[in-house]
Amino acid sequence: MKTTQIGLTHRGRRANNEDNVLIEKLGGGGVLLAVADGMGGHRAGERASAAAVDRLARLAKAWERRKRSPQDFLRDAYEQINNSLYEEAQEDESASGMGTTLVVALVVNGELYAANVGDSRVYILDSSGIEQLTEDHRVLARSVRDGLMSEEEASASPWSSAITRAVGTNARVEADIFPDAGPGRLLEPGSVVFLSSDGLHGWVDAAEIDAALRTTADLGSGARHLQSLAYRKGSDDNISIAAVELGSLSRHKKRIKPLPTIQRMVGGQAAARRRHPVLAGIAVILSAILVVLVAATAYYLYQTRSRSEGDREREEEPPAAADMSLGPRAGRQGEPVEDAGSAGDEGTGAEASAEGAAGEGGDQRILPELPRPQRAARAQPDKPEKPNGGVESRSEAGPDEGAPAETTVPAEDALDTPPAQEPGERAENEADDSVNAVVESAQAGPLRVWLDRSTVRWSCVSDATGSEEVPDTFILIFSLDDRCEEIVATVSTSGSEIGMDEIIRLLERQGAGRSCYLTVILSFTEGEEIKSEPLWLEIDGID
Repeated sequence: MKTTQIGLTHRGRRANNEDNVLIEKLGGGGVLLAVADGMGGHRAGERASAAAVDRLARLAKAWERRKRSPQDFLRDAYEQINNSLYEEAQEDESASGMGTTLVVALVVNGELYAANVGDSRVYILDSSGIEQLTEDHRVLARSVRDGLMSEEEASASPWSSAITRAVGTNARVEADIFPDAGPGRLLEPGSVVFLSSDGLHGWVDAAEIDAALRTTADLGSGARHLQSLAYRKGSDDNISIAAVELGSLSRHKKRIKPLPTIQRMVGGQAAARRRHPVLAGIAVILSAILVVLVAATAYYLYQTRSRSEGDREREEEPPAAADMSLGPRAGRQGEPVEDAGSAGDEGTGAEASAEGAAGEGGDQRILPELPRPQRAARAQPDKPEKPNGGVESRSEAGPDEGAPAETTVPAEDALDTPPAQEPGERAENEADDSVNAVVESAQAGPLRVWLDRSTVRWSCVSDATGSEEVPDTFILIFSLDDRCEEIVATVSTSGSEIGMDEIIRLLERQGAGRSCYLTVILSFTEGEEIKSEPLWLEIDGID
């Protein structure tokens, strides 16, 4: 049977292309297809996806000679690729945290075998329509599958791109194999096996993929049309496709005109800018004028408001000589005010006298000749309230005060937090406890999270037995808000701790600051998920 293959990848609106595709022809008319979507920053994602497809191609050639089952080949391939990437990330600091999604389709003797880790997909088109064969390993995929939210709602969520599995990020990874054992899925003549990264299917749904491939002249024009369609609809990721057509797909008689390629679309926009340099210059000038006008208006309103407030304060303040009567606790004119500290007040004598005069004598004032009250200690600025009721790790004393800031610990975290120390004891033990002192903690059911000055730790403790349970995955979500709507980075791991230095490198690779919220999610194999309250990380203070 005649087969037609196509492989496309484009960086889209990204500066770098971290996707890689593979089309490998095998003996007997077989074909191996793969799409890998890398992650990690500093070009580590590009390294991971390229290494994955390169090693997969070499393993496929060795498999043809050994004649093992397709399922065994796919399992061994994922295990070897994962080990190779994980070891490289451990040895090379620049590759720390790198990984990739990897979806594979193997067509042998008209039968399909597929495997998947991550959120890249395999679709099958035949006479019955289009079917998504693989399942995304995303945080929200289970909610979509169970009908708790729609695909559109999941796509709009800030967690839409957070995945629970990737190749190379952990010491072990489990791939979904289709079918798990036995013969593969028999493909009818005219079928198309279509693989894509989320830069395409995140913006173009299955119905649009089916319609495009059936209303264009051939597989190549249909694939290029879909790539351009995703770009035109606003895809902000790399866009990749790998597909094979067995025989000839049943296409509609009425054809559509394919969209221009992404290169032509981008080139046309640049050419339009070149054709109208005068208009472009005028637009720049008008934009600059608008910015200046807005800034001038804002400054004028600010000055007007400041003057109005100053005038209002002067109108409300009566003349100093308007009321010459003294309060019951004030002396005669020219004499110092009696010190009120002996009455038990903790403030200065001048402050207590002023308060007594105001409280007992109504609107009575101290005469200008009396001593001015001493300046009160500067108030501490309010700390941002933590969503989990946690405490601030830094103590910022003003120039007039030397005592350390008080620490408040919620009742439910009392067992997880060391007892408070007296100021003297704290100063003596500061050097010993600077590393291990617990700064914040949170608990959600069996999930407990501790934050000290150098490490974030977590564990899952059974309420019934008191022993630790081992979940399938811990997902760490770093965000700028406590509702995880502005996500900076996500980490999927099976470990139980992460160092502050590693968090700093992760945030710097994403171009974020050194303060954020951390939310930990427990993901069990059977589908249960537990989410902790967000912890506030202020790493400058922890260092």
